[in-house]
Amino acid sequence: MPDIVLRTTEDLVNIINGFIEGDQYSGNIKFEESLLTLNYHFTGSKYNSTLTPTMMKSLIGLQDIINDIYLNCIADTKRIRLKDEEKKQLEITYTVTDGSTKILASFAEAIENLELLLKGLDSKQKTKIVMALIAVFSIKSVADIASDAYLKAKQVEIENKKIELENKKEEHDFIEKMELLQMTQSAIAVATENRDKSIRLLAKENFDTVVIDDVSFDHEVLNERVKIERPRVETERKPLESNFIINSIDLTNPEIIYIDITDEVTGIQYHKVDIFTGFISKDDYSMIEQAMKRETIRMRLVLEIKKGKVLAAFLQSIVKDL
Repeated sequence: MPDIVLRTTEDLVNIINGFIEGDQYSGNIKFEESLLTLNYHFTGSKYNSTLTPTMMKSLIGLQDIINDIYLNCIADTKRIRLKDEEKKQLEITYTVTDGSTKILASFAEAIENLELLLKGLDSKQKTKIVMALIAVFSIKSVADIASDAYLKAKQVEIENKKIELENKKEEHDFIEKMELLQMTQSAIAVATENRDKSIRLLAKENFDTVVIDDVSFDHEVLNERVKIERPRVETERKPLESNFIINSIDLTNPEIIYIDITDEVTGIQYHKVDIFTGFISKDDYSMIEQAMKRETIRMRLVLEIKKGKVLAAFLQSIVKDL
């Protein structure tokens, strides 16, 4: 069967998706040379064949994609780092041109050696091929913003496929399929993490613009790519009725009166509990004054809670019939 030559990142996406869906390829898979290089061009007054520590750390983030994918494939789980000879074999080479900060990152040799090293592992052939494909795609597509979303979405898709596969354990190739999904998901995870790290560091550089494979980026775009979307945690209101001891009362502001109380049952203290003067009767105040003598008083509170922490407490009512 003739070799399959991949020329674009779109080709990479198609073949990765095909492997995950179960496609079989008996020929060799080869990468066009342009897929195994990445070009950077920094513009700005200080960039005259200049490499800064931040730039170097950013480039190392790309190197970590290859290293971590290989490390993840090693069957010996006690291994937490690469051997020196493995590091050398997997090294990306970087060339900086004279007169301007243009960097050519070539990972052709690293990918070739990655494939050779993976062949020495006791894993299925298809899985080993996919690991190399993901490494190439993850590095080469750094200039493609859409690839960020692709990688993150692919992790979710693979998780759903694993759940579907769990219901088909009786199939003869269950173990092989599950191994492929798990290794692919893991490879994408480490690639995504290291890509984000590389881009995040790049955004800290004091350049005017950086051009990656003919695509221009500024700091705002780079920061937006790696912005961490944290789920909004809503404040919840929770009622609480219990017996309380009033420790102190704050009458500084006649409009808002606060009390500090202790739940007699749990021992939890609530500070600056709001008493709404418009809702509290003279009898209620009398009971509060009586409770200041360290007598128990039963009250209903409303607690405002966020992330398990009480942000505020309000006195809803006093329970007069014990």
